[in-house]
Amino acid sequence: MEERDWQIIKTLYEQKNITKTARVLYMSQPTLTARIKQIEESLGTKLLYRGNKGITFTETGEYTVKFAEHILGEMQELRETITNMQEDVAGTLRIAAPSILARYFLPKLLGRFQDMYPKTKFDVQIAQSSDVISLASSLGIHFGFVRNDFDWREDERVPIIGESSKVSCHQPSSKF
Repeated sequence: MEERDWQIIKTLYEQKNITKTARVLYMSQPTLTARIKQIEESLGTKLLYRGNKGITFTETGEYTVKFAEHILGEMQELRETITNMQEDVAGTLRIAAPSILARYFLPKLLGRFQDMYPKTKFDVQIAQSSDVISLASSLGIHFGFVRNDFDWREDERVPIIGESSKVSCHQPSSKF
């Protein structure tokens, strides 16, 4: 199976709807339906049931979703490792921040970063501070910007606007 197939499985699970999944993946619905059938034939099992209210995954489908998430995570880690092994600083920096910070603070900061490292790209997710913490804990992001300090240890946070403002950058220590 190809990486795109794993992405299809993961997105189907997230969307619970073939039409929405096709839209997210920029595919036509008939193309997606045909690809799902090919994936099921390749694995020799039915992964999902289609109904009026969307789709539900079989037991083997649920297991396949977990495997797809694992494979996609490993592929992302491989790409990042290979990029980091190269001489230039390049790759995609995954960041999460609340809407206000992402709108008013990050553009200037990321612009300066990209001036220094032009081969970098950014994947910025808008999320509430509590969700940013979850993303950082699951290592779904490289950096998380939050409001308030959430009782972090001093070595886990860096105030970026000022101590009184309680805006911090959280870098998961287990990843670096």
